[in-house]
Amino acid sequence: MPDRLLSLRYLLFPLIVLGGLYAYLPNLPLFAPPWEALLPSLPYLLGVLIALLAWHFNSARSLLACGLVLLTDLCLQQPLDPLYRQALLMLLPLNMAQIAWHKERGLQGSSALLGPIWIGLQLIAVTALILHYPQLLHRLLQLRLEQLPPLPFPLSALVVITLATIAIFIRLIFQQDKVAALLLVSMTTCCGLIANPLSERETTLLIAALLVLWLAGLFRHSHRLAYLDDLTGLPGRRALNEHLARLGKKHCLAMLDIDHFKQFNDKHGHDAGDQVLKLVASKIGNVRLGKAYRYGGEEFCVVFAGLELGETLQPLEELRATIASLSVQLRSTRRPKNNVQGKKQRGVKKGGNLSVSVTISIGVAEHHPKSDTLKNADKALYRAKAAGRNRVCH
Repeated sequence: MPDRLLSLRYLLFPLIVLGGLYAYLPNLPLFAPPWEALLPSLPYLLGVLIALLAWHFNSARSLLACGLVLLTDLCLQQPLDPLYRQALLMLLPLNMAQIAWHKERGLQGSSALLGPIWIGLQLIAVTALILHYPQLLHRLLQLRLEQLPPLPFPLSALVVITLATIAIFIRLIFQQDKVAALLLVSMTTCCGLIANPLSERETTLLIAALLVLWLAGLFRHSHRLAYLDDLTGLPGRRALNEHLARLGKKHCLAMLDIDHFKQFNDKHGHDAGDQVLKLVASKIGNVRLGKAYRYGGEEFCVVFAGLELGETLQPLEELRATIASLSVQLRSTRRPKNNVQGKKQRGVKKGGNLSVSVTISIGVAEHHPKSDTLKNADKALYRAKAAGRNRVCH
């Protein structure tokens, strides 16, 4: 549970940005005349940029969420019927919660149209109710209980907002979903603006700040795609090359390889191989004094900046021994059909989980002028394999 609570840090930066801006709004001076005149268009310019990036990175959830934020801004800037605003207080949280739990299916296909169509149908339904059954809609939206004190929202909207907040919060905690953090901040900000309207300029600034946070989230996602390995979570080859380019003269490089990994994959399957890769990578990522990267396949690289060869041997030997002592529990491919059968299988090796062990070979080299340190580490790795594997060579 403590690891899950760490996902709350995704809320910290957006809350600081929006809270600081909200507190400073009364003292915010006007911009220079050309920029102040363009301010009402800023959210929509940001929306176009977000749409382009979301399309490039195939992120339907981000695009749909930002569309809801812009729709909220559009409604707030118009002299709409109060019933529209009250309906928005209920529909916005419901849709944000739905996006939070919606599986990302990208923008390439007919499923990408379902979200906009669903939101459009909601708007049509609300418009029809306002035109033909306004009293019924008013009673539904203005539901109150006499024993309760005055509330900032109608009771029905407060219930929906509370349930949506809980749903998004659960997604954030248990799935560590960064998009859920932005959805939660967006929902609360937009609902706050609907319930307590600010001036047109202040509303525009807060909406623009919210969209900038979404833009930053898409850029962060692009950085992850470019620099982090999706399976192991370690920095990848591109990040390693950039690190090597800025290293000083004093450093060491270690190349690490999982022993007999191809035979392991052939025997247990690629799913089991992925389990082993993730577990081994988690241990390599915690190596003392070094920075770990996934080089490719079952190979990893550790950079020891500012260290001599003798200073790297003990951390690498500790890492080798740690991995050799692991007992990897492979998930059985024979899944029970229900929980009762699953409980009976737990703890039973036959037909259940299989325990295996893995080892790594390590080659390490110290930087010398006019020599390729990475190639030298790779040669040392082959010496470790030739000497029987599960050892450190230099």
